[in-house]
Amino acid sequence: MKCLKKGQLCFPFCCFLGIITMGETMIKLFATDLDGTLLFDGNGSHHNTNLSETRIDLINQLKQKGIHFAIATGRDYFTRHKISDQIGFPIDAIGSNGCCVVVNEKLMVNHTLSWDIMFKLNEELIKLGYPFELLTIDSEGRHAMTNPQSHVFFVFNHMKANGEIRSFTEVPLLEWAKRSDFEPNKIVIVVEEHRDEIMEKLLPFIDEYKVDMFYSGPIYVEIMPRNINKASGIEVLMRYYNIKENEVAVIGDSMNDAAMLSRFKNSYVMSHASSDVLKLGKKVVDSVDEAMIDVLDLSHAIL
Repeated sequence: MKCLKKGQLCFPFCCFLGIITMGETMIKLFATDLDGTLLFDGNGSHHNTNLSETRIDLINQLKQKGIHFAIATGRDYFTRHKISDQIGFPIDAIGSNGCCVVVNEKLMVNHTLSWDIMFKLNEELIKLGYPFELLTIDSEGRHAMTNPQSHVFFVFNHMKANGEIRSFTEVPLLEWAKRSDFEPNKIVIVVEEHRDEIMEKLLPFIDEYKVDMFYSGPIYVEIMPRNINKASGIEVLMRYYNIKENEVAVIGDSMNDAAMLSRFKNSYVMSHASSDVLKLGKKVVDSVDEAMIDVLDLSHAIL
């Protein structure tokens, strides 16, 4: 059995006790969802971008223990700056549900969808007859929407003003698509209601165009490149840092977190998640702080 070392001293008995009592390998990567998870303040706000002092301290404790801290979000990866500025160091980011992965400030992965899929999806949704908006995000962090006058546009415009997203064009999406040099990383369907019914009726479209679909909130349906998700984004970090699967801990609260919650055995799910997401996590917690404390306790026990 290989033991951990502190300087030149070897402590096989301590290492043995840690493995036996915890039954785990030391965590080397902690990846967290943002909305509803890291940005959930426990007071009803699922996207409060101002982290508490306690949360900032816990993140820094992870760093001190040599545990990589990363965000895995449906937002574009630019949001990492909002977090980094508060915690005091740059972080890696999995953006657009795994389409973009930034490691050491370098964009390592950029998966895209064709604009043709967006046009076809728009036509299909018009046929279904439900009210909807389409939103796209590209690797430059540019957001475009079919109706820049909708209430959702103003939500994202506020996020831009708050430094959470890079840019939002007022050019309508169908026109933007004809002039943009960048294909979108993902397409978001924004609906007022009937989310699950719309998703059910879109299944033939999903199969035909070989894309994936999941929801990320009550009004958001995400259309993604096939087999690209937060778990595949985490795999990029694992390869870069030479981290094993059982050395990863993840936490999330929505169906766009499903792939990583299912993939990694050290998974935490927020207690306010829906029932179909709750069953995917190994441990249910009320806050991301609980998960970080658990990871730090595990690290302390092994060391």
